[in-house]
Amino acid sequence: MKPSDGCLVGKDEAEMAAVPAVETAEVKQNVGAKQHKEPKRNNAARLFGYDIFLSFALGPPPRGTHSYASDLARRLRERDLTVFFSEDEAAPGEQLDSTLLRALDRSRTLVVIANRGTLKQPGWIRKEVEEFSTRHPDRPIIPISVGGALQDAALAESTRPWLAFDDKIWLDETDDAVAKGIATSDLVERLALAPAGRNSNVKWRWVVRSVIAVLVVLTVAAIGFGLFARKQSRIAVANADEAGRQRVIAETNANKAIEQQRIAERNAAEAKKQQEIAESNATEAKKQRDTAEKNARESRARELATYANASLNEDPERSVILGVHSVNEMVRFGEPPVPAAEEALHRAILSWQVRLTLRGHTVNMTSVAWSYDGKRLATGSWDNTAKVWDAASGKELLTLKSPSTWVFGLSWSPDGKRLATASSDKTARVWDAASGKELLTLRGHNDSVSSVVWSSDGKRVATASYDKTAKVWEVASGKELLTLRGHYGVLYSVAWSPDGKRLATASDDETAKAWDASSGKELLTLRGHKGIVSSVAWSPDGKRLATGSIDGTAKVWDVASGKELLTLRGHDGVVHGVAWSPDGKRLATASGDKTARVWDAGSGRELLTLRAHNDSVESVAWSPDGMRLATASSQGEFPEITGVARVWDVASGKELLTLRGHNGYVLSVAWSPDGKRLATASDDETVKVWDVESGQELLTLRGHKSFVNSVAWSPDGKQLATASRDATARVWDAATGEKVLILYGHYGAKSVAWSPDGKRLVTPSYDNAARVWDAVTGREVLTVTGDGGVVLGVRWSPDGKRLATWGEDITANVSDAASGKELLTLSGHKSFGRVNSVAWSPDAKRLATASSDMTAKVWNGASGKELLTLRGHTEDVTSVTWRPDGKRLATGSRDGTAKVWDATNGKELLTLLGHHGSVWSVAWSPDGKRLATAGADGIVQVYAMDIHDLLKLARSRVTRDLTPEECKRYFQSEKCPALP
Repeated sequence: MKPSDGCLVGKDEAEMAAVPAVETAEVKQNVGAKQHKEPKRNNAARLFGYDIFLSFALGPPPRGTHSYASDLARRLRERDLTVFFSEDEAAPGEQLDSTLLRALDRSRTLVVIANRGTLKQPGWIRKEVEEFSTRHPDRPIIPISVGGALQDAALAESTRPWLAFDDKIWLDETDDAVAKGIATSDLVERLALAPAGRNSNVKWRWVVRSVIAVLVVLTVAAIGFGLFARKQSRIAVANADEAGRQRVIAETNANKAIEQQRIAERNAAEAKKQQEIAESNATEAKKQRDTAEKNARESRARELATYANASLNEDPERSVILGVHSVNEMVRFGEPPVPAAEEALHRAILSWQVRLTLRGHTVNMTSVAWSYDGKRLATGSWDNTAKVWDAASGKELLTLKSPSTWVFGLSWSPDGKRLATASSDKTARVWDAASGKELLTLRGHNDSVSSVVWSSDGKRVATASYDKTAKVWEVASGKELLTLRGHYGVLYSVAWSPDGKRLATASDDETAKAWDASSGKELLTLRGHKGIVSSVAWSPDGKRLATGSIDGTAKVWDVASGKELLTLRGHDGVVHGVAWSPDGKRLATASGDKTARVWDAGSGRELLTLRAHNDSVESVAWSPDGMRLATASSQGEFPEITGVARVWDVASGKELLTLRGHNGYVLSVAWSPDGKRLATASDDETVKVWDVESGQELLTLRGHKSFVNSVAWSPDGKQLATASRDATARVWDAATGEKVLILYGHYGAKSVAWSPDGKRLVTPSYDNAARVWDAVTGREVLTVTGDGGVVLGVRWSPDGKRLATWGEDITANVSDAASGKELLTLSGHKSFGRVNSVAWSPDAKRLATASSDMTAKVWNGASGKELLTLRGHTEDVTSVTWRPDGKRLATGSRDGTAKVWDATNGKELLTLLGHHGSVWSVAWSPDGKRLATAGADGIVQVYAMDIHDLLKLARSRVTRDLTPEECKRYFQSEKCPALP
């Protein structure tokens, strides 16, 4: 029950004593009377809580407001609100603490009846307000100010700490209404609007109505079912006799029904089983279909790869296009390419040297020439024009038009400002190479002018003609200075010696001649060809002449003696043109067999065959830097013939990058930690540093007195370490090339490696030891002797705790890097197979070894157990390296190849060609997207290992689409798929 002021049991005695005796007696009388009443339990309040909690003081005025609160509660309930009025809600003997606390917790609004007596002695009223505020700081507290109690300044001051009414709207009530115990209507109406949202009674009625509705529905349904049952009962009674008569049949049928039910259940079970089988079959069918589609794609990819390989010699560009389609068969579905396809694309890129195709002439091209700065190309054609092109982009810059006359030949002036052309109208012309304006016409020949060439000083031009003469002209005036007579046939070519003192001519009288360019005196006649001599060229040093002939050969002659030095055989048609490389080491020839070829000018060995033209190659010219060749030809079938010139990269077998510069074997290659530079070591006693993006040589490190066997970058990329047969290892500044440190103590340092923290170096040697050095002071800190034999190589584990060494036997050893104690011996290579290289996996859990037994092996780094054997090379495996993610291995071999392997199962994925001789070293770039190889041919190759980079590279090399005939042949379609 509620104590005298609506609070919990435990109200203090002092407060109770303050209540007048009459009031206390009345309270006790009321309380005693109510002890026999059942508490009023409101279901809406139980379910949804109270809309209003009335907080009041028991007893009559001046302090108590029990009667007034009772009337207010009644009238609010009449307005459909749930009201917590403690006298109604508390059961006899019930603990009021928990009752009031639960009611406060579940009430939406607290209404405080505040008269002066209550405010003077708030007692539990204050506790109710504070408890409600604490539990529900966002719910409203509405004071009812009786007789202006809240306007009383003294009372207001003491009341504010627990009833913050200044910022609230309160309701006013008169003392008379409280005394009478009857709440004013206006206050009741306003208070009834206080709770926000639907009140609890409304919610309860919704629940009751819903339950009633459900009961009604159920009742109606029950009635319906009852009526239906009654009807069925009548029918049953009516048919009782019939039912009796049919009982036997029914029983029989029931038995049959039971049996049919059993059959149906069995059938249902079987149907479910069949459904599950069908679903499983559908899943398997989809899997098989996907597998079949994948197999079909793989088969198609292999087919295209076969076509690509078959086209390597016939048409390398077609090989590249087919290789791209082959790789894309799988890549476009997010699958890795078939190894055969990736390998075919690598080979095609290596074989295809074309970098530009120049199209614009409407008929055959006859000639091509580079400007002296290498930035422009000029071409001549039977379409009566010469054209100037940008040599980098292939953009046409200028067209020089000759009136109704074929252009047979052309030549740049040394300053690049003028062009000279030889024409079928018996003239040669000089043009402004910037504007295309004709500056001079040289007239004097009696037949077509077949060739024109500038002297090295730019003051004279020489011409050759079908009238069997050659002439020398002064360019400034156009004056004819000299006529060379002596041939008995048409002249096809004329050439100045580099010093401008001699001329050479080629004729259809099967000879070439040398002349004094001042006097016109014949100096030399070269005989040896068995047909028309179509072209002639001086070597850069002026000591040799090269000639090309209709007999399908080119020859090299000694100018001093006239002796034939070399005959270059290999073409299957007329040799129309010959050209020396700027360094005089190579010759290029153009032929009617649709090819151009590059030859070693010293030995006569064919170095390169350039196939891409589908008609006779009429002219060939070297770029001034010797890195590119330009060829002129035609394309198509009569009458739809167009002129085509191509620009070739003559670095044989170049993929991403080919580094040339060493004069001997490249024995070691290493990437800088940032992947932007490569370092190479050679038996030419030097180390070189290269820019990977451009291929430019950045540094040459000189100082070693013998082979440099190994090179390694410091972990921070600031220093390089090298090991040489000259019994030293050296440390260099990687930016300046300056020597930082020289390590003495070995008999021929075989290799060098940095510790992962960059503080130590280790070098093995022929003196049967590996030595560990302080990388700053050069002090020797440890000697590892291994098994007592020659130590050829050593590698730090990635964590720096172990060293792997190998020597001249068939084993590799693992030692503690701190103490030198031997921990493991890796033994498994064949007795004739010396270990040539060892590499740690990036996580240091595995080791790979390369051996002369033509295999590489993978080992467990903790136990030394052999995990994999990689077989595929046909000669010694010289080197091995892990891709940075540990998923791939690369190996180099004396068989001239590098191979890429799956490091988890040992499957061979790729064979990379590109070297002429042994591959001594292989190295992955830090990002794993490129692979560098170093070889006995003195070059370093860089390959694209990321398939998307490879496709991008291939697309950049392609200058045409497949022809309709090629589409039919390779794709069985009139239209080829677009190049991906």
